Amino acid sequence: MSTRALHSHDAAPEVFGNTAKIWAAYNAEATKEDQALVRNITEDMNYMLIFAGLFSATVTAFLVESYKNLKPDPNDVTNALLVNLTTTMTSHANLLVHLIASQQSSQLPDGPRSESYDTVVSALSEIKDKMLLSITPPPFTPTQADFVCNLLWFCSIFSCLGCALATCLAQEWARRYLQMTESYTLPADRGRIREYLYQGLHRFNLKTVVAFIPMLLHASLFLFFGGLVQFIFTANRIIGFGSLALLVALIGLYSYFTILPLVYSDSPYNTPLSSWFWAAVNFLRRNGYVRYMGPVERLVIPNTTLREAAHLDAIRKSPKRDERDNSATKVAVDALDNNGTLLSFIEEHCASPNETQKRRIISLLDGTDLAPRFTRLFADFRTMLLEDRATHIVSCFLVAEKLQMFANRYTKTVKHREDIVPPRGHFDCESHMAVVFSALMDFLSSSRVYKQADKIQPIVIKRRLGDYAFGILWRAMLRLSRNARILREAMIKLRPSTSLQHIPSASDVLRRPGGQPHRDIHDPVTQQLHSDNWTNELRTLVDIQQSELEGAFQVLESEQLEPMANLYPFLDQITAAWSMFLELLNRTREHLNNYPAPLNPGYEHAIDNTISDFEDLLIHIHYLQLLALFHSVSLCFSGDLNKEPEWVRCEAVVQDNSKEYSAFNLKPHSQTKLGKLVRIFCKHRLEWPNRGCKLTLNKETPESQPRLHMEDASLLLLKNMKDRWEIQATINVLEEQLVADEIPRDQDPLSRIAGNQRKADELRQYARGRIIRIADLLAENIMSQASPVSPVDGDGWPEFRGKYRQYVY
Repeated sequence: MSTRALHSHDAAPEVFGNTAKIWAAYNAEATKEDQALVRNITEDMNYMLIFAGLFSATVTAFLVESYKNLKPDPNDVTNALLVNLTTTMTSHANLLVHLIASQQSSQLPDGPRSESYDTVVSALSEIKDKMLLSITPPPFTPTQADFVCNLLWFCSIFSCLGCALATCLAQEWARRYLQMTESYTLPADRGRIREYLYQGLHRFNLKTVVAFIPMLLHASLFLFFGGLVQFIFTANRIIGFGSLALLVALIGLYSYFTILPLVYSDSPYNTPLSSWFWAAVNFLRRNGYVRYMGPVERLVIPNTTLREAAHLDAIRKSPKRDERDNSATKVAVDALDNNGTLLSFIEEHCASPNETQKRRIISLLDGTDLAPRFTRLFADFRTMLLEDRATHIVSCFLVAEKLQMFANRYTKTVKHREDIVPPRGHFDCESHMAVVFSALMDFLSSSRVYKQADKIQPIVIKRRLGDYAFGILWRAMLRLSRNARILREAMIKLRPSTSLQHIPSASDVLRRPGGQPHRDIHDPVTQQLHSDNWTNELRTLVDIQQSELEGAFQVLESEQLEPMANLYPFLDQITAAWSMFLELLNRTREHLNNYPAPLNPGYEHAIDNTISDFEDLLIHIHYLQLLALFHSVSLCFSGDLNKEPEWVRCEAVVQDNSKEYSAFNLKPHSQTKLGKLVRIFCKHRLEWPNRGCKLTLNKETPESQPRLHMEDASLLLLKNMKDRWEIQATINVLEEQLVADEIPRDQDPLSRIAGNQRKADELRQYARGRIIRIADLLAENIMSQASPVSPVDGDGWPEFRGKYRQYVY
């Protein structure tokens, strides 16, 4: 490029100059990444530097002793020379003695020497030459064991010191990189120099070099171990073989840790060689040298590192990923609960306009213990100050209300075939019911203080909270009724004399919570009851229902449900239904265990009794539903009940139940139980005349709202009572209740609730008229049996009928 072109390029205006905000964002993110990189390198290098220093001292201590075996020992040379000198002098002395003896044996001392004398002199000359040769030390050659041992240890210490040097250099490189990227103040200059150096970091593979440094230390360790084994062999072969076995095991374990992350990407074990093996595997697979690599095949992704492969394997959609997500969310929910931010976390998701956020919170309810944790969080209002309770109750209630709405919207309505009964809702357990009723009673008793609530008006929250509490109770009774139906049908199927083709279709009997029957012949419950393994599925249902009832009894024994008795004063009847259901579950399990059984009158009679008891339980639950509606009208509903969707659904349920149960052929003891339930209902009608009839005081046009009268004969199943003596006993008890209710009261609490005494008297008169109407309906059963005398024509009934005739309709 020419100089003019260069200057013209420099003179061009810059789009991303020092004033561009993009550089500030880039520098902020780059600083975090660079600091993390330098911190990781520095910390790793510090550990290796300390270990290398300690290890080099250890190897040096061994080398100080072993390198001496590579050269001759002066003491050994001296000892060898002394031995040679001693041997030579001894030989020389012996020859001298022999020479002297030869001279003494000569006759002429001055005559010629003998041949032996010459021989001795020659030998002495040779000994002299040997003595001169013995002064020179023999040549020295180290043993092979000493050579190998010292070779390995010297290589080990060189590798260790090389690792220490590389560690110091790596720390210096990291500090230099960070200093150069942070030495400029202008955002654009700083960002550009950082990107320039960062690309150089990748260009010269700094991370690869840093990853290679631990390999020097590991190599040093294994070299030292090899020399140590050789050193031990020279001392003792048995100990040497033991050391060799340990070294082989250590190498095998190291190799296992090296290869394991190539097979399992979630393995926490790896070595510096793992990355190199991974690169080799990628190279072989990418170039077609190996076509199939077994378990590694799913992990081998071209041009990826081990970390990237683990990331891809972690985010790949699979059932295992769903399990991991559930585990992670459980930990997150636990952390939110521990640091006190769980409620705000849920509120944020519920208030979000994003549908995905709402689906996520429902997924948390399905996959974690968020529901019981939220219930415990809701119950914290009991320990709060009075002025803080309102805010907490309102916040928790609004969240629970939205969660219930989201669950109904996003939860799949199509159940899997293995779900014979859909699971309970997230907040349909008895513990949550107890907390909600306790909060409702607290809200009702402190409504004056709660006027300071800043989120909603007390009158509105009272009604909505009452409706929410009623919904929990209603769904619990629906579930009991549904399960009792299923088990009753199962008992009919268990009867030996019953053939499968005569079994009523489950779709005609079982109903959804809304009260509408299942019309689809492919309904899961219908298929369950007619499948081959239906007994196992029913055992599962029995176990589930028994577990739920046992949990309910635990809540009941802890007296958590006591606040509910103030609004729904039939907790004892709910407890009786639970006890009855538990007993029937045990009997059902026994029948299932004995199935199939031959035709046996005793066995079939036991089945018939169980069926009859299930029918009694269904009627009992039906009356509980009527009492729940009776006590909920003034608390949960307002305006025209015909326009209340929830009331219409509940009414449809009890209407359908009454039509189904009216076909039951009740035995005498079952009619006695039904009579007791009728008397309990009438007692509630008289004791709480302000409930259940708030919108039914229009006596002029009662036919315009016939559905509002829960004293209808079909709803109360009065036609099922055919035993004359039981009807007469029930009518007598109703007469006693009317007489007791007419006793004047000194202080009538109903006048305060109704507003004045006249309205209170009118409510009581209306309630008495409804009881008289029930007695007349019962009497019609006797008159239909061609009885000449009506049980309500004598005693005080004519007087009651004349006094309250305008309320009897």
